[in-house]
Amino acid sequence: KRRVLIFTGKGTAAPYILKDCSMALKRAGCEVADYCITKNSDATRDVIRRINPDIIFTIDYFGLTKEIVNEEKKVFVSWFVDNPFYYVDETHINEKLICFVTDKSYIKELEMYNYRNVFYLPLATDILRMRKSMRKKLRSIGSGSVYKPDVSFVGTIGKRHREWEDERNSKFQSKQREILNFLVKLKIKKPGLTFAELFEFCSKKFNIDILKNITAYERGAIELRIDMETSSFFREKYLKALKGRKVSVYGDEKWKEILPDSYYFGGRIDYEKDVGALYRLSKVNLNITRTQIQTGINQRILDIAATSSVFITDYRRTVQEFFDVDISALVYFNEEDLKDKVDKICLLYTSPSPRDLSTSRMPSSA
Repeated sequence: KRRVLIFTGKGTAAPYILKDCSMALKRAGCEVADYCITKNSDATRDVIRRINPDIIFTIDYFGLTKEIVNEEKKVFVSWFVDNPFYYVDETHINEKLICFVTDKSYIKELEMYNYRNVFYLPLATDILRMRKSMRKKLRSIGSGSVYKPDVSFVGTIGKRHREWEDERNSKFQSKQREILNFLVKLKIKKPGLTFAELFEFCSKKFNIDILKNITAYERGAIELRIDMETSSFFREKYLKALKGRKVSVYGDEKWKEILPDSYYFGGRIDYEKDVGALYRLSKVNLNITRTQIQTGINQRILDIAATSSVFITDYRRTVQEFFDVDISALVYFNEEDLKDKVDKICLLYTSPSPRDLSTSRMPSSA
C-alpha cells in the first residue's frame, strides 16, 4: 500500500477539501495519515520521518517549504485550488514535486518557470455532506426568525491577506505603480482576459516585457493585487445591481460598510453545518467568482448544485464542461443580464403554477 501523509490546518473550506481527498485516497487503497501543520518546521520533519510516507499531499503548497521539499526524499503533491503563483517560486522546483491546478490556464504559465509535473485536476464536492447540511434549519444571527432571501451570496469583500500582499507588492508598487494601476483597470474593463493576456496587452502599451525580469514569486505579488482589487469591485457591483430584492450576504465584516441598508448581513457562515441550508432556503444563489480563477469554476457552484438548489454564476470558459448552460446552470455576463435573469427566476416562485426549476439539477456527469 502507498502511504500518504496529508498536511492540513485551519480554514473555511480547505480542511473539508483535504478531508474529502483523504477519504478518496483510502478508498483507492492507500494508508493515509493527517498532520495539522504548525510553525515548527522541526516538528514537521519529525512527523515525516516517523510516518515515512511515500507521498506528501497538500493544497496550495500548505506546509511545504523549499527546505522540506529539497531535503526530504519524498514525492510531494500540491493541489492548487487558488492561483499557484501566490505560493511558489523557483527555489521550490524539484523533480519529485507534482502540481495539480484547478484552472487549466495555469499549466502553461507554470511551465514557463520550469515546473514540469503540472496537471489539470478540477474541483469536486461531497454530495452527502452538503445534503446533510441542507436538512438543518438556518436561523438569522441574533434572532429566532428564519430569513428567506430572494438572493444569497457567500464570500469575502475585504482585503484578504492584506499585510502579506503589501509586503510582497512593496517593491513593485514603488517602481511601477502606473503599470499596476493600469492592469487593475484593464481587468475591470475586460474581465475575460487571463493574467497572461493582461501582461501581454500591458507590455505592448508600455513597450516593455513586464514578465522578463521578475520571478514567479514577484509575479504572484502582482496577480494577488489585481485579484484583490478587481474581485472586490465585481462583488460589490453585482450585489448592488440587485437592489430592491431581498438579498442576504454572508462573509467578512467589511460588507457592513458597503451593503445597502435593506440587505441582510449574516456574518461568517459555517461551511460544514449551515451553508447547505442557506442554499436550499434561497430562491437564487449568486456566485461571483474571484478573478484569480481565470477559466475554471470555484467550489461554491459545485456545492450549490449538490443541494439541488438554483444558482446563477458569472461566465468562465470551462463552465460548460461541468454543466449544460441555461439548463443545469444559469450564467450572467453583466449587471443587466444578472438582474433580468434573477427577476425571471423569482417570478417563477410567485406563479400560480410554478414550472420545474431545471436550473438546479445536478449535471449527469457528476
